[in-house]
Amino acid sequence: MNWIQVDELRVTLLVMVALLSWVVLRYTWRNFALEPSRPRAMGWMIGCLASVTVTLIANHFILFWLSWVSISVCLHRLLLFYPERSRAVLATHKRMITARIAEALLAVSFIQLYLWSGDPTLSGTLDYFSATGVVPLGGMITLVIAALLSCAQMPFHGWLMQVVESPTSVSSLLHAGIVNLGGFLLLSFAPLLTEAEAARWLLGVLSAVSCGLAILIMSTRISIKIRLAWSTCAQMGLMLLEIALGYYSLALLHLVAHSLYKAYAFLSSGTVRPIHNVLVRNSWVTLGWFLVSLVMINLALWFSFGHFKPTAAVLLSLSITLLMSQAHKFSWPKSILLALVWVAIYTALTLSAAQIMQDGRVHIGLDLAVAAWFIMLVALYWWLEQHVAHAVSQRWFIRLNAGLYIDEWFTRLALWLWPRPEDRHRYDSVDEEKSAS
Repeated sequence: MNWIQVDELRVTLLVMVALLSWVVLRYTWRNFALEPSRPRAMGWMIGCLASVTVTLIANHFILFWLSWVSISVCLHRLLLFYPERSRAVLATHKRMITARIAEALLAVSFIQLYLWSGDPTLSGTLDYFSATGVVPLGGMITLVIAALLSCAQMPFHGWLMQVVESPTSVSSLLHAGIVNLGGFLLLSFAPLLTEAEAARWLLGVLSAVSCGLAILIMSTRISIKIRLAWSTCAQMGLMLLEIALGYYSLALLHLVAHSLYKAYAFLSSGTVRPIHNVLVRNSWVTLGWFLVSLVMINLALWFSFGHFKPTAAVLLSLSITLLMSQAHKFSWPKSILLALVWVAIYTALTLSAAQIMQDGRVHIGLDLAVAAWFIMLVALYWWLEQHVAHAVSQRWFIRLNAGLYIDEWFTRLALWLWPRPEDRHRYDSVDEEKSAS
C-alpha cells in the first residue's frame, strides 16, 4: 500500500517548507541565544516542521491524520513556551478546543471517504471518483468544516489574534505555515470538491463573510502583530474562497505567496514603522482607475484562460486602484505602465501555478455574488473613512475595534463547554461558598 505520495503540488510546498524551515530555525536559534530553554524550543520547532513535512507527503488517511494531530501537539507546546502569560494560556486553550473539533471532523471525513471508496489512501479515493463520478457529499462537508476551523475562520478566529503573546518565531511558523494547511487539505481533494456543490457554497459563503469582516476589523488595529494576525484571518478566508470558486491555481499561488510574505512580516515585526490606512482622495479619479483596471484584467483573464473570473478581477482591480490613488508622484503614463506591469505579473504567476494545479469548474453564480459582496464592503469602508465624525461611523468603529464581540461569545461558550483547570477550581470554590451559606 502506498503510504506517501509526491507530485507537483507537494514538491512545490515541500520546497517552500524547506526554505521557511531554514529561515525560522535560524532565527529561533539566534533569538533564544540567552534562553536556558533554547534546546526545548528548538526541539518542538523541529518536531512541528517534521510533522508538517509528513503531512504534505502523506497518502494514507491514518498517516495523514496522525501527522496532522502531531502538528497540533507540537504547536501547543510552543504556544505555551511562556506559561506565565495568561492571555497566551487562554488563547492556547481555545485553540486546543478548535483543534480537537477539527481533528475529529477530519477523522469522520476520512472514515466516510473510506467507506465510500473502500480505499484508505488519497490517491485511491481520487481514482475511485474518476471511475464512478459520484461524490460523497457528507464527507466533503465535514472536510470543508475541518478546513475552516484549521484556517481560523470566524467565529473560531480569536485564538489566532491572542497567540501573538508567544515568541515571534512561533508566530511566524504558525501564520506562514501551519494555518495554511486547511487550504492544502482542500486542494488535495480538489476533484471531489469541484462536484460537491453544497460543500462549495458552504465554503464560499463562510469564507467570504470571514474575509470581509476581518478586513474591516483589521483597519481599526494599531499593533503590528495584531494587525498581521487579522491579515492572516482575512488572507486565509480569501484563499478558501478561491478554492470554493474553483480557482485552484490562484489558491496555490496565494498559499505560497502568503506564506513567504507572512514569515518575513512577523520576523521583521520588531522594526518600528508607522501604520497608514489607505485613504481615497478623489472619488471620481478612483472610480475611473477601478473601471480601467477592471477592463484590463478581464481582457487578460479572457486571453489567458478563455473565461472571466469576476471575484479575482474585482479584487485585483481594487488593489491597483488603491495603489494608483496613493501614487501622487507618478505621472499618468508611468501610473498606467505600472498598472499594466502588475497585471502582466499576475497573469504570468497564475499561468505558472496553473501548470501545477488545474482549475476546477468555475461556479459563476457564487463568483458574481462574492464579487458584489467585496464591492459593497469597499463602498462601506470608503463611507466610514470619509465620514469619521458621523455618529454611525463612530459607533461602527467601536464595534469593529471590538471585533464585533464575536470572540467574546465564543470564549464564554468554549470555557463553559471545556473549562480550564483554574476555572474549575474557581467554580468549585464558588459552589462551596454557596453551600456554606
